[in-house]
Amino acid sequence: MRVLSIGEVADSKIRDDKKYFSEPFYNQIEVGRGKNKKSIPLYAVVRSGQKVLFFKDSIDELKDLHRDSNYEELSKRLFKAYQFESDSGRIKFRHHLAAGIDTELKKENKEYSSFELEENPIFMRLTQAHWNFAIDGVDFEMKVDGKLTWIDK
Repeated sequence: MRVLSIGEVADSKIRDDKKYFSEPFYNQIEVGRGKNKKSIPLYAVVRSGQKVLFFKDSIDELKDLHRDSNYEELSKRLFKAYQFESDSGRIKFRHHLAAGIDTELKKENKEYSSFELEENPIFMRLTQAHWNFAIDGVDFEMKVDGKLTWIDK
């Protein structure tokens, strides 16, 4: 997992996100240590403002909710990425229906470190271990009217 700062993105001179997939420095990363070390490919480029749908165990639970027309449940799981911490590798998310100034909202709403559906979180600050989400433009497409279309892979 590699989180790039704004400066690093500017220095890379890459303007089209698709080019990250063809650049060896960005298109894979080594994870693990010793005998458990392996290389994994780049899955997606996530930008600030991009929507994600959180799941507990697998992306199939989101597809089941969609198939069953359970839009209220899907709405509870829809967040927008709004900040990336390159030093810690965390991503901050805000619920898509949250309105207001972050500093005011955070006085009344806890920032969660994992996705807790039962708690109806407004803010989350997640490490890579808790990145259980489908990404708009990669796993699904969301139309202006809110309709979802799943992207087959």
